[in-house]
Amino acid sequence: MNQPTPFRSNEIAALLRAQTADSSLSEGELQEGSAAVSSSCEVAFALFLEPHDDQDPNWSVAEWLADVAIRKFSPSPVLMHTELIVPPIPHSSGGRTHFATYLGRGGADWQNINQLHDGIAFYLIENGWRWRAIPIFGADAAMAVRNAAERNLHAPYSVSMYLTSAPPLRVFSNLLSDAPGHAGHCATITSRVLKQAGVGTELKHASPYYSPSSLYNDLNSALARQLTPNERRSLTSVAPEACQRTIETLLRAPLSFETVAGLGDAACIDAVRHLTLCACEAAGDSVKARNAQKQLASALLRWCLLRKEIK
Repeated sequence: MNQPTPFRSNEIAALLRAQTADSSLSEGELQEGSAAVSSSCEVAFALFLEPHDDQDPNWSVAEWLADVAIRKFSPSPVLMHTELIVPPIPHSSGGRTHFATYLGRGGADWQNINQLHDGIAFYLIENGWRWRAIPIFGADAAMAVRNAAERNLHAPYSVSMYLTSAPPLRVFSNLLSDAPGHAGHCATITSRVLKQAGVGTELKHASPYYSPSSLYNDLNSALARQLTPNERRSLTSVAPEACQRTIETLLRAPLSFETVAGLGDAACIDAVRHLTLCACEAAGDSVKARNAQKQLASALLRWCLLRKEIK
C-alpha cells in the first residue's frame, strides 16, 4: 500500500503567503493581516458534507437512491457530498471558488457564479455547520485546481458511477474513463480534478473508485503526521491575538457582507491559514479533527461567499 505523500516544508511555508501584493488595496488593508494578499496560493481545499438525520421528502427517486447507496456502502465517517473550494486570491479567481457537481444541475460547474444568493442560503444557512474542509497542498495549488476544473466544466452527473465506489464493483473502477469532461458523481469529479491538477498525489486509486467517504479518508490520512516546529511557525500568525479576534468574528459574528468586508481579505487569509494549521495538527484525533475541519470550512465559506456584496 502506498504511503500518503508528506507535506514538503516549502509548501507549508508558502501557504497563503504574499508573492505579489494586490495594488488595488490600500496600505492599511495590506498590513491588516500577517499574510498580505497574494496572486498565488499553495493550497486548495476539499469540502465534505455530513448527512442530514432524515431524508428530504422532496428528493427525486434518483436522489433517494443515491442517498441510500451512500449511507449503506460508505466507510466511516459517512459523508454525502464533496466538492472543491479554492481561495479567492486577487487577480486569479475571476469569481471562481466553488467547483462541484449536483444531480439535476446540468453537470459540473462553478456553483457560486451567478448563483450567489442561492449559494449563501445553501452553503451557510441550510448546511452551515455540516461542512468539513481538508487542505490540499501543492505548488500554486489554487490556480492548478482552477485550471483542471475548467477542463471538467459541464461533465455530466452520473448516479450509476456510484456502483464502482463500493465493493465488490470497485475492482472495475480502473476500467472506466477518467478523461476530462467524462461523467461522474461528486467524488469522481473532485478526485479527477485533484489528480489532473497534480495535487492529488495521495490518492492511490482511480477516480471512479471513490465515494465521498473514501475520498475523505485518503485525503485526511495525508494530514495525520506531526508538523515540524518550522512548519508550525509558518502557519501561525505573527499577531496571534488579532488573528484569534478575526477567527471569532468570522465564525461567530452575524452572517453579513459588512462583517467580512470589515475584516478584509488579508485578515481572513491569516485566519484561514491558522485554521489550516489547526486542521493539520488535529488530524490524528477523529473528534478534534472533525471540529477543526468544521471551523476551517465555516471560515472558508463565509470568507468566499460574503467578501463581496451582490449588486
